[in-house]
Amino acid sequence: MPVVTGSRLTAAQKHLTETLPSSIKPELGKEPEVGDFIESGAVKVIEVIGISTEGFEAAVGNAVAKAAESVSGITGVEVQKFSARVDDGKVVQYRATVKLAFAVR
Repeated sequence: MPVVTGSRLTAAQKHLTETLPSSIKPELGKEPEVGDFIESGAVKVIEVIGISTEGFEAAVGNAVAKAAESVSGITGVEVQKFSARVDDGKVVQYRATVKLAFAVR
């Protein structure tokens, strides 16, 4: 998937870059490099879908937090897409598909 930059950022992606804590903030528009995470070795990337009834920011945070329960050393998150479940014309569930990176031991 191409990196989204500049004016092509969605409103939700712009919101994330402004409001997420730096510990889980995605670097939209910048492709992460292996050297950003470890000096040598290998990095494994997994895809996780975070879910929340509160919003997209919480869905990203839930994805990272839940994955961290079973995966140690998460060093980066890249938001792939947002989606939502709608009932009776209202958003009732927010979903964030993210890729998480961690060093292979």
